[in-house]
Amino acid sequence: MVSLAKVYDHTSKTMANIRKQIQVVSADTGMSGSEKREQVDRLKQLISMYAKQAEDIRKSTKKD
Repeated sequence: MVSLAKVYDHTSKTMANIRKQIQVVSADTGMSGSEKREQVDRLKQLISMYAKQAEDIRKSTKKD
């Protein structure tokens, strides 16, 4: 369980960093609305990928 906690901690920090990047992109006045949307969508996909990865790890450890 300790390793799962480490995975969750790392995932949480990574996702927080991505959310910070989303805020930076959203505040960027040099980007058009469509460019911002593209970047934010890409970053949100990364968050989803990390969340799914953590859930997959949780499910695989549960089976053992």
